Amino acid sequence: MATGQGDSMWGPELTRGDGRFALLRAPVAAFDAELRGLRAEHFTVLPGPVTGTLRNRFVGDHVLWGSGDATNQGSSRGEHAVWVTDVRVPSDVHRLVLEHSVTRLEPLGSTGALVVGQDLFGLSLSTLALTEGGPVRSDSLSRPGATQGETRSHGFFFKPEGTGGGVMGLPVRMQGGSWSHLRYGSAEVSFLRVGAGLRLSSLGALEASTEARDDGCTRSCTDWYGNARPIFYRDRVFALMGYELVEARVTESAVEESSRVSYLQPGR
Repeated sequence: MATGQGDSMWGPELTRGDGRFALLRAPVAAFDAELRGLRAEHFTVLPGPVTGTLRNRFVGDHVLWGSGDATNQGSSRGEHAVWVTDVRVPSDVHRLVLEHSVTRLEPLGSTGALVVGQDLFGLSLSTLALTEGGPVRSDSLSRPGATQGETRSHGFFFKPEGTGGGVMGLPVRMQGGSWSHLRYGSAEVSFLRVGAGLRLSSLGALEASTEARDDGCTRSCTDWYGNARPIFYRDRVFALMGYELVEARVTESAVEESSRVSYLQPGR
């Protein structure tokens, strides 16, 4: 079975073992202070990747998992596949082959999912429809030479729309190398529209200033909260990149910057 590396800093980012892990599904009453109500039949051993860092995500009644490289976001290391099962029938596991690794899994509503990873050329995104017959790959989009700018959960946001689609934002950078998502700032926050059938289309990006913003970690520290994220607040859209907060207007086909402020500038 796969095991983690403990709860110390960066420990949860790393796994070891044969790739198998277990899905726990038990009555709420079984969760007491000592977990004495849990029994062997509450666990289902699942297959999984044997290389890379395990990622998993629940989407509606489904759970998805796969692997990528936690330390080097520019690497395509990890199995180029995603596993999916319905938690109501966990023994029925589907393995869907991809052209890229799995470094992020996110819900797109209750019946759709986004898989983000790396191939040999750069950043790749795939959308999956979670149907009764199993997962179906709906669309894909590539960004050659790019990697994720922020790997933690707050680096992604999807705002659904009444039409069944929505708009999502993801920090992107162009540098690679070990732990580069902590050593370098994000070059931009990219926005994409999710249309009918989970089809992806680029809306463009809000770019960070090229001016150096290194303050020696006296006002900020990338290690603790990340340096970039998209923000959807009611009908407004923002991109936070380091010390800059950029507001934008999203149209049907593009994202357009409307204002920008830097927290390093003296207050007016």
